Amino acid sequence: MRILNLIGLVLTVVGSAPLAAQGPLPPKADVADVPTVAAPSEATSSRSKPLNAEDAEAWLDGFIPYALERGQIPGAVVVIVKDGEQIVQKGYG
Repeated sequence: MRILNLIGLVLTVVGSAPLAAQGPLPPKADVADVPTVAAPSEATSSRSKPLNAEDAEAWLDGFIPYALERGQIPGAVVVIVKDGEQIVQKGYG
C-alpha cells in the first residue's frame, strides 16, 4: 500500500509540473472593465455563411501561431468537427 501512495505522489508532482512552469497568472479584470457585446440579431445571424474548411483553416493559421508564441507553448493539434464530420485537422509547432 505504501508503494501505491508513493506512485500517486510522484504522478501528482509530475502532472503538476507543466502548470508550475507557466508562471503566475495575470491579474483578473474587474467585471466593470469588460466591454459588453450585444448578441447578434436574427437578421445578422441569418446572413452569416456556414463554417467551411477553408475559412476555419485560414483562421487557425492566423491565430494558433500567435497563441503558441504568446503562451510559450511548443505545439498544438487542432481538430474541428462539424455535424459529426471532421473538416479540419492540423498540427502546429
